[in-house]
Amino acid sequence: MMRKSCISVLLLFSVLMISYSSTNDSLSASRKVQILNNHTFIPADVDFSPFTNTNLRMRVGVAQTEELEYLAIKVGDYQLVSLSGKIFFSSMNLHYQQRVKDWLALYVDLDFTARIGVEFSTLFAEGVNTVNHFNVGWLIRLWHTEKHLLSSYFNLSNYNASFVNLKNAFEGLKNDTLIAVSEKVPALIGALGMRYYYVPSDLLGIGAIAELDYGESLRRGEQTIFYILGAKVDLDLYGRTNIPLGFALHYYVSSNPSFIQVENDEAQILGFRIAYTGGNDFMIGFGGSMGLLPVESKDNPIRAYFGNIELNYYFR
Repeated sequence: MMRKSCISVLLLFSVLMISYSSTNDSLSASRKVQILNNHTFIPADVDFSPFTNTNLRMRVGVAQTEELEYLAIKVGDYQLVSLSGKIFFSSMNLHYQQRVKDWLALYVDLDFTARIGVEFSTLFAEGVNTVNHFNVGWLIRLWHTEKHLLSSYFNLSNYNASFVNLKNAFEGLKNDTLIAVSEKVPALIGALGMRYYYVPSDLLGIGAIAELDYGESLRRGEQTIFYILGAKVDLDLYGRTNIPLGFALHYYVSSNPSFIQVENDEAQILGFRIAYTGGNDFMIGFGGSMGLLPVESKDNPIRAYFGNIELNYYFR
């Protein structure tokens, strides 16, 4: 109840701020995509953008790990034969940002992530995990020059996680103990962060993000700290050559529970994106990544390969 009340109060405050804000603000540029010093920025897997313009983003992604080898898993008198397999991930994200003032924007995120073992061995060892969350926050522009753009943001996220653990349930049968196969865990987490863009030329753009989160853990009754740190480099051909293509290379580390679904650890992701940048008010991009992800059953992170498609529409 407290969790829903906090988010409702923040959302109500946000709506009131928008209703009383001026609607006469206008962009200086004719193009509505995110441009700084004639450089068009390319979105990445993590939201690096410090721009406060109104936009809508939709992203769908999938991922699969390398082949995982397991020691013989014995449950009572039974021993599983299949001792290798892969883990499959899927994700969906819907993001809407509303500009309130030139220096202020409200944003809302809906996010869903699922993880499931492909073969029976990984399904048994890793289970089925799903995490969805609703996020509402504010983006505040702090510094804006011809080549620099710096913004700060804060948000509140309501998480709902579901964990299906077959291994623990079978272990309970061995000890004549009834253990629930599935568990649902809610969590409320607040975040504070900074986003920065720098454009040394119309061809090259640089971005960075730093975020610190604090709130409820996905283990009941615990409080913990999460973080995101990342950097990216953009190459925009449109501003100089009129070729409507842009490329981005990004790297980040994250301990956010919606992503790794493991406590007290972090994921490391190196990714790239190619995007069509010729539209005045939209951008479509395709991305691929390679990452090191922690899982409960392994002492060391495992390698995973990601792919996604993203559509951005910019209103003003």
